[in-house]
Amino acid sequence: MLEEAGITARVTGLLAVQPLPEPWAGTIAIVFLCNHASGTPTPDGVETDQARYLAASDLSGVGAIEPWCGWLVERVLAGHTDGLLSVDGNPFGSEGFIAQAV
Repeated sequence: MLEEAGITARVTGLLAVQPLPEPWAGTIAIVFLCNHASGTPTPDGVETDQARYLAASDLSGVGAIEPWCGWLVERVLAGHTDGLLSVDGNPFGSEGFIAQAV
């Protein structure tokens, strides 16, 4: 987080582990639930072109969001951070999905 977005975050739990489909097949996404610890969101200009905090109401103005990332963001902003279920609209399906209470 510090390298790409200029902030330090405190990991508070494991949100999801998800095998990714094509074109990322063979890759596993591991998503942690974090809280801001310090720093100001700043893009690194290489891998990150924007870095900022958004309210749920701001998401519609962001543009295209990858479907799985969008699904996770919507779930977290709605307060669903423990026991995410693969059947709750996960666009990548349920195969291999793991959720853990935080």
